[in-house]
Amino acid sequence: MAKGERRVLPLAPKNEQPTPVDVARKKLGGRGTSGPGQGKVVTVPAGGGRAVGVILFASDDEVLVLVDPSAVRKARPHMVVPFGGDVPEDIARLASDVGVFARLSEGDPIRYEASAGTMRDGTLVEKCRYGGLVREGGGAVVAVGFRKLWPAPAKGEAPS
Repeated sequence: MAKGERRVLPLAPKNEQPTPVDVARKKLGGRGTSGPGQGKVVTVPAGGGRAVGVILFASDDEVLVLVDPSAVRKARPHMVVPFGGDVPEDIARLASDVGVFARLSEGDPIRYEASAGTMRDGTLVEKCRYGGLVREGGGAVVAVGFRKLWPAPAKGEAPS
């Protein structure tokens, strides 16, 4: 290259638009399989006190705790304390739902609620923090919240 000659470098490609699956994954909190503790009833710091909730997702550096069906508190693992009292009924229902979700694995046949009262079968293709990506029989992939996912009934077993 001669002195004073300008070199033109190729431009990086423009950021492509996210795919519908990428958007769905993001809405579900991103891909992630929880570590130990998922479904346990705990307390977390909340507004100067502590709130009772259920561990939805746990990793080495963060714990996501459902304190009601639509509110999640993010905390460091050392801030989460096991709950030792009588578990409120609404929290017990959340814990049960999280426990069902915790037992599901990628590749499992599942049933999910597609719309109010409409159940469909599919395959859990990816677990996320708040639910999963499900492949329907026709090949489409849909995002499903954790409270609407269940294991598929065994062959010969009536669906619940």
